[in-house]
Amino acid sequence: MEAEYNTIFNKAVTMAESVDALPSMPRITARQVHRSNAAASDPMSYYRVNLAIPFVDHIIEGMETRFSGTVGYINNSKSCSEKYRSDGLVPTVLLDYSSPPPSTRILEDAYSNDLPSSELLDMGVSMWKAKFSGVDPADVPSTLKQSIKACDRHFVENMLHTISNFV
Repeated sequence: MEAEYNTIFNKAVTMAESVDALPSMPRITARQVHRSNAAASDPMSYYRVNLAIPFVDHIIEGMETRFSGTVGYINNSKSCSEKYRSDGLVPTVLLDYSSPPPSTRILEDAYSNDLPSSELLDMGVSMWKAKFSGVDPADVPSTLKQSIKACDRHFVENMLHTISNFV
């Protein structure tokens, strides 16, 4: 982060110089309650410690809170929550199961409000699997993105909506 911050700060100083403003920092007091008050020797380190680092921490915290348990599984990571397991909908994975994978029931529960008819998801998964059963393995979609391209809107509407939630 240090190199990126230095670049951003130097650009801000250049912009400030174009309007005859010099980089400065607020006075540091013994006790401060309404703003950050970490001691710093110069404006660059003051703004890094009191603004840049807390801002980046806030962004990271928000991303972790918002996407906890989902991001890794969208990327088919095995360490993520089973609730968001979507790799069972990819035809190359689906063809390995004799029946719909258990993750489809979890997906149905998690995304029932987003599906046009969630009660038909199992039938949609079976139809989706049948669509690729006799196809040459090289032509079977192996990612969620390829799966969306292979969706026929009228044939597997639930599958399209479910897979679209993950791309």
